[in-house]
Amino acid sequence: MEYDDRVMCPLIDEKIDPMECVDVVDCVLNPLFLNSLPEKYKAKENFKEICKQCKWHCY
Repeated sequence: MEYDDRVMCPLIDEKIDPMECVDVVDCVLNPLFLNSLPEKYKAKENFKEICKQCKWHCY
């Protein structure tokens, strides 16, 4: 049986790779990187707060 180490991302309501999660968090925390964040992660209103409230935020 294969282990699924992906984490649920509340910004897109899908499981993502942990390293992708780290990249998203970096972009949310640093305004200089925000432009490199794919639009799908910015689609929800208050996406920054949603990310900061996620249990995986400091993964």
